[in-house]
Amino acid sequence: MLSTITRNIGWCCSLLLTLSCSKSNAPAEHSPERSLKDLKVHEGLEVTLFASEPMFSNPTNIAIDERGRVWVCEAYNYRNQYNPKNPVKKEGDRIMILEDTDGDSKADNSKIFYQGTDVNSALGISLVGNKVIVS
Repeated sequence: MLSTITRNIGWCCSLLLTLSCSKSNAPAEHSPERSLKDLKVHEGLEVTLFASEPMFSNPTNIAIDERGRVWVCEAYNYRNQYNPKNPVKKEGDRIMILEDTDGDSKADNSKIFYQGTDVNSALGISLVGNKVIVS
């Protein structure tokens, strides 16, 4: 149980880490790998990279289900009216599911659970039984 919790904490930290450092065109000093090296980690804990762009972009919230899959809210279209030079996804923002299918603690499978303009700028996700709550 503890190893599962530790692994899930690592996934959460890794996903949150990508918020500021995983732009595809980011300079090397802002890469996910470099950012991992800059973290101060409490003795006995380990932080590893689970996923980064291009599997998802601009994550705002995550949840982990009972199967260990990581659900990610994207807010690609967040406040575009204030940043007119930013690109827009006309199809709308997405809810992604990332999964480690080979047991190496890295996401190797991603799929779109839902995409639409009605979830643009979703800032929260919660998994309750077989329900997904997006806010």
